[in-house]
Amino acid sequence: MWDWLVQELTEGTEVVVQPGGVGDPVTYQAADRVEVLPEDKGIRIISFHGHGLSPAMTLHMTPARWARHLRETVEDGVEAFGTRNEGGIVEAFALFLVHLEEAVEGRRPGEDHVVLTRNGLDPLRTPPHLL
Repeated sequence: MWDWLVQELTEGTEVVVQPGGVGDPVTYQAADRVEVLPEDKGIRIISFHGHGLSPAMTLHMTPARWARHLRETVEDGVEAFGTRNEGGIVEAFALFLVHLEEAVEGRRPGEDHVVLTRNGLDPLRTPPHLL
């Protein structure tokens, strides 16, 4: 599951926009750039949906903790999206991505660290090991 997340955050998506019937279609690459921290202790997000983050935001979680989080949020994802694919893990993953987008877009100055919670992601000003 960890590889699935890293792949999702590094591939980006391509969107073609038709500019109101005037001119040629425009293609946007909503690329994310991330670094996996040493010993898989988290993921540093450098760019999210094509926007650079300065400073970068760090997701503090291990592959095992993230997999457990997905399993714990399967029913929340199924309820949110109204479907159940691969036992609901696809919906849990999609819900995580929604929470990640909310955390990135809603962060306040200094909230450069994020931890998993039962209800999504919580931003922090200090890395969790320093709290």
